[in-house]
Formats: sequence, structure tokens, C-alpha cells
Amino acid sequence: MKNILIVGQGAIGLLWYYHLVKTNSDNKEVTLLTSQSDNQLAQQVSCTLLSGVKNSVPLHRANNNSIKNAELILICVKSFQVADVLKQIQPQLNSQAKIILSHNGMGVIDELTSDFISQQRLFTLLTTHGCKREASFDITHTGSGNSDIGQLCGDNDTVSNQQIVKILDNALSSVYWQDNIIIKQWTKLAINCVINPLTSLYNCINGEISKLEYQPLIKQLLNEIVTLAKCENITLTEDSLYMTVLDVADKTYQNSSSMRCDVLAGKPTEIDYINGYIHRLGKKWNIATPANSQLWQQIKNLS
Repeated sequence: MKNILIVGQGAIGLLWYYHLVKTNSDNKEVTLLTSQSDNQLAQQVSCTLLSGVKNSVPLHRANNNSIKNAELILICVKSFQVADVLKQIQPQLNSQAKIILSHNGMGVIDELTSDFISQQRLFTLLTTHGCKREASFDITHTGSGNSDIGQLCGDNDTVSNQQIVKILDNALSSVYWQDNIIIKQWTKLAINCVINPLTSLYNCINGEISKLEYQPLIKQLLNEIVTLAKCENITLTEDSLYMTVLDVADKTYQNSSSMRCDVLAGKPTEIDYINGYIHRLGKKWNIATPANSQLWQQIKNLS
């Protein structure tokens, strides 16, 4: 796979772009599809590494030919932007392109047309790397993590799957293939349903949700999620999820969640695809989700 396209110039999109360009030893063409607000004077993407060292790589902007020739497309935008982005690039898309979606929450796949899903191989990428955007093309890698990738739809091709993992892992390790990525998606959804809205609502860093006063609400949120996951034939354990949430909060103690950053910046959040997704599943299965539904509304009111 010689032609790689990154879509999305947020923190995670720029992190992948930087590392894919930096580790490119196979003469791959790595391009970035920038937004209309792109600063056309920028000529490079800068990254402050975990070591504190700041490096830069050339900024190669994508065009229609980049989209047409792309064999691997990594889409790192907000969940509510995914469908519009795919609609925008679809006229130039190569039907053989492998498309990786990287976003918070669930429910995006439900917004895509059946024709698109039947024509393309779609993957999802879940990452725990921490990253902060300092300026348009300037980021800081704030926390080491790993990534899980799995296929959502399309014909299975073990060889190309292994190639994708190798490309991504060489750029930003560690990357793991998951045959059942849905379980990982649900686990990350549960973490996001707790940490993101609570830190946004109470305007606190991640670690503060471990306070005793938040524990009854956290347990209620997770109970609703486990119940609905079971309706969707996904088996989760409430106690295990609870320990995972607290562990993530501890490991990212000083971090500000992406949702809190969006609220503070007056930007739209992904709440409709996080607690809002649980709310919609509750409606689907006629199961009340008072904790998740209330948080969904509270965050919508904030943003």
C-alpha cells in the first residue's frame, strides 16, 4: 500500500500523519486532506514528542488525485462529521481502498448507505494515545498508548489486514488486530460514557471522577450499558468495566477529556454517539436509561 490518505487535521489525525511520514522508508505517498480553514502558508506538521523533543515533517496536502489513488484512508474526524466526509470524497474513491474510521462513540455505521457499505472495506481504529493540538499543524503527544483495529464490513482479506497493521504499527506502536472489534468498541464506549460527560459537566480533569461522590452515578451508567449490550448480544461485566474506567481515569489523571475541551471551546461534542447512543438503544429495546439519558441532555445543553 503505497498511497495513504489521512482525513482530519485534529490532534489524532495529525499524530498519525506525522508518524506515517516520519517512519516512511518505503517511498509511500502520505497526504493530508485539509479543511477549508487550512492555513495555506503552513508547510510542515510539527510534533512535540513524549521525550519533549519537537520535530517536523513536510506537509503534503491531498487533492482529488490523492483520493483517487489512495489505497489506505484513515479518517480521524468527529463522529458527527464522518458521514459528510465520506459523502464528500466518495466521487473520487477507489472501490479497492481500505477505509479506517477513528472516532469516539458508536452509531456512525448506521448513517452510511447500504450501497457504500457494500462497495467498500471499512475498519475501525480505537486508540488510547493522548494528543493535544497546539495550533493548526502543531501537536503535542501527551500520552503513550496503543491501538486496536478490526473490520466492520466488506470481504475479509487476511494478507491486506496484516499489511495494514504492519504499516500502522511501524508508524505508531503498538497496533493490534482484533477479530471481534465490537467488544473493544463497547468497552471504549463505556469508558467514554463515564469519563467524557462527567469531566465536562463538572469541569474537572479525568482523575477527579474517582472521587467517592461520583461512584453511584458511574455504577448506574455502567449498569445501563451492560444491560443494553446484552440486548445487542455483547457480553460485558459491570465489575470489570468499573475497574477499567477507574484505571483509565488514573492513568490519564491530569488529562482533560476531548469532550471537556470541546465544551470549554464552545464546539459541538460527540455526546449523541456516546451517552446519546445508549439513549437510542434504550428506546429501541424499550429499556429505561435514566443516567445516560440525563447526561446526554445535560451535555447537549452545555454545548
